[in-house]
Amino acid sequence: MLHPINSATKLPKGDLLITRDRSERPGYAISTIPGPPQILHRTYDQALVIARAWAALHAVAIWFTDDGKSFKPVGPADGSPTPPSETSVKGTQSTDA
Repeated sequence: MLHPINSATKLPKGDLLITRDRSERPGYAISTIPGPPQILHRTYDQALVIARAWAALHAVAIWFTDDGKSFKPVGPADGSPTPPSETSVKGTQSTDA
């Protein structure tokens, strides 16, 4: 089981990172660790669907950060669905359609 991490340098290379983007075009960016953001989605749920599909194909874990300082696991390395209690990230749920 993955546990929260407090340093980006400890995240495994190749895993996925969903980052809350608060720039002019707010949304949720997906990147492959340690790379730059590659895809931007309007909602957390959209980003998580894409990240889960990639994770399932490449056997990597999915992490989330809202502040760039703490990182929460939101998907296992085998790409299987994460129980809802583990995917609920405070402040990231959106009603955008």
